[in-house]
Amino acid sequence: MVLLVIRRLSSSELAQLLEEAKTEAVRYVNSKTKKGEVIDISVSIGVAEANGYTFDVDVELTVQPFLTLDVERLASEAADKALSVIDRYFKRLSDTRSDA
Repeated sequence: MVLLVIRRLSSSELAQLLEEAKTEAVRYVNSKTKKGEVIDISVSIGVAEANGYTFDVDVELTVQPFLTLDVERLASEAADKALSVIDRYFKRLSDTRSDA
C-alpha cells in the first residue's frame, strides 16, 4: 500500500509517526487473532522523499499452521490501518495550518 504526502517533517516527527503507524498495524493483527496464533509480525514502512513523502507499508505475518484465516488479507488490512494513521496525521496538520 502506498501513500503520497507533500509536507516536510523533522526526523523526530517522522520517527514518531512511523512508530505510531507500526503500532497500529500490530494492534490490528492482534485484534483479529488469538494469543499464540501469530508467531511473528514484521511491519516495514518505506519512506521516499522527493517533492513530499511516499510511504510504502508492508506487513508480513508468520502464523501457526493450523490457522485458517486469510493471512494475505489480514496483512493487507493491517498495512491499510498503518497508512490510515499516517493519512490522519497529515490531515490534522493541514487542518491546523488552515485554521491558523
